Amino acid sequence: MRRLMRKLTVLCAVAACSILLATSGLHAAADFATPPSIDKYMTPENIADLKDGDVVKENIMSKTPDGKDKGTGVGLVWIKATPEAVMSQLDTFPTYKEWMPNVEETKVVKREGKRVDVFFKLSILGNEVHYTTIHEIDKENNVIRFRCDDSAPKKNVEDFTGAWVLKPFEGGTILAYTLDLNTGMAVPGFIQKWLSNAGLKKTVKAVKEQVEGK
Repeated sequence: MRRLMRKLTVLCAVAACSILLATSGLHAAADFATPPSIDKYMTPENIADLKDGDVVKENIMSKTPDGKDKGTGVGLVWIKATPEAVMSQLDTFPTYKEWMPNVEETKVVKREGKRVDVFFKLSILGNEVHYTTIHEIDKENNVIRFRCDDSAPKKNVEDFTGAWVLKPFEGGTILAYTLDLNTGMAVPGFIQKWLSNAGLKKTVKAVKEQVEGK
């Protein structure tokens, strides 16, 4: 029981930083996540919330082919800055430890064309989490896709993909973030939902505050 609780504690903590700490039986994500459609969320109610500085969120629950729970979380925020300014901030990986919650260290290990591989080390609830993420930075289309690098020698996470999407809106930028998680564990659906949702608000809020200088 103690071992199971420790696993769930670490899983929940990692999700709060928008990645997943997983068991050794997971398969690495082979493809990048499908970027979210911002237009889908631009209802009058959501627009009003975004203008008030709130985060708009959605959870999508599904099943893997072997019947385990899978969760995708989407979070949106309005930032009072241009897409170019927001994209520039997201691309400054060495500074993440200064403003992104729980990040202790980042290091760009490879930058070639649109691809940027970044090593992350986080400290979460007393647990050290480290992994390398492969990013595809598409500035022309205002999209950053990322996934876990399963070949990285120093990591203790697997099986997550995600994306950032930026869209000009009324002199600022709508920033959308998505994270696709699969624990590979037969955990209850409400736990999976929490895992895919808890980190969204913190993550997009941190970007907004850093870009706006708050």
